[in-house]
Amino acid sequence: ADIANQSQNTATQPEAAAAAAAVGDRAPTGSPVAVETAGRSCGYARWRLLVVVGLLIAPFFPASNFLFYVGTFIGERLLYMPSVGFCLLLADILGRLVPGAPAQLQGLGSSSGHSVATEHRHTNTGQPLSPAAAAAGSSSAALDSSSPSFSDWFREPHTKQDLQQQASRTAGLRRGLALLLLLLLSAAYAGRTMLRNMDWWDEERLFLSAEKVCPNSAKVQQNCGVLQRRYQNFGAAMSHFRRAQEIEPGYCEPSYWIALTRINQGDVTGGLAAMKESLSCKFTAAEGLQTLNKLYLMMHETAQSDPMPMVEWAAVLGSPKVLRVGDACATVEDAAQLAATVGKPGHYVDKIMDVCWQGIKAWKQAEPQDLSTDTMAGLARVRYAGTNATLLQKCVKLRLAVYRKMSGQKPESKVVRQALYRYIKRVQDKWPGCRTLAGGGASGVDDDRNARIPSTHQKLLHR
Repeated sequence: ADIANQSQNTATQPEAAAAAAAVGDRAPTGSPVAVETAGRSCGYARWRLLVVVGLLIAPFFPASNFLFYVGTFIGERLLYMPSVGFCLLLADILGRLVPGAPAQLQGLGSSSGHSVATEHRHTNTGQPLSPAAAAAGSSSAALDSSSPSFSDWFREPHTKQDLQQQASRTAGLRRGLALLLLLLLSAAYAGRTMLRNMDWWDEERLFLSAEKVCPNSAKVQQNCGVLQRRYQNFGAAMSHFRRAQEIEPGYCEPSYWIALTRINQGDVTGGLAAMKESLSCKFTAAEGLQTLNKLYLMMHETAQSDPMPMVEWAAVLGSPKVLRVGDACATVEDAAQLAATVGKPGHYVDKIMDVCWQGIKAWKQAEPQDLSTDTMAGLARVRYAGTNATLLQKCVKLRLAVYRKMSGQKPESKVVRQALYRYIKRVQDKWPGCRTLAGGGASGVDDDRNARIPSTHQKLLHR
């Protein structure tokens, strides 16, 4: 019985040894090796979290419209820093394809070329092999290890040398795969960068390429419309502007370009009305006001005896969208003098002056706290905060009596001179502020040019 038990134990020793070699020496859970491995994994996790949050999300977060409205469109200029985090994460993924030594090889001794089965060679009957048979087996193993066949890649490892060869082959494959992916990604991104650089060659190429990629972008459609205007393709430009409004109804900039294109197409009346409406857009209000100024100036130069272009321009200045009430009343008074000079009746002059009264009413109704400082009306309310609307209204009424007398009369006539003297007398006695009240309704100094502006009082006396 003892001999049988000994024979059975001896027969199972090679299988146990081979299993131990295949599994390898695993570190216990509380061992220093396990603790070090867990710490390294935790460090990698913290590093990836830092890259994702610090270099991928954080640089893009202020421009994401998540906390507040930024007012700009997503573009490459907002993705430069987030792309740094993306590249680092991509490099980390590629680096993980090239691992270090396999865990099952750690703790093994130096390679001796002898398998565990060789160290415990026995026959199936439990008898040890002869020295010659053991040497032959060792030589066969060495021959097999020096020239591995295709089947060696898939056969079950039984020795420490087999494990080492398999781990080396796996690591080589993964390194080759990582290198191949790196080359493919580098070539793809290099080619894409070259193509994108061609899109940035000039503004026209950039707009056309953006239309191919983002045809449903309101900003892209507007830029394409502006591009078509350069070639005087006003019909195509109008289509792009209309499309931009359909995509984003709250996007106000196309309204200015639509108005300008209508004027270019010959629809001056409709274009002027649309241009006045575009003054509500804070992004194009300044350009719209300049365009209206040029148009009304051209209309006045074309018909210099017609006061209506001046009246319409004054209505724009005194509107709630602009609130330049002093300039509006000054322009209206110039129009009233012109109307009286060309023989317009007194009631016509009164009708013209209604524009000034409406401007003063809009100024009084506009509360500074209700106006945004980035709008044209808000800026005018701040710039002309010292405007005395009551004094302005009184001075205009005093001069209106002179304009009425000028209707149908020559400026040097006795009736006009008497009306003018009465006006000067009342200004000297009660309203001396009318002498220096200039365009803007405040003082006679323009803050932009720091130069003296002739007041309406002075222009009336020297006419």
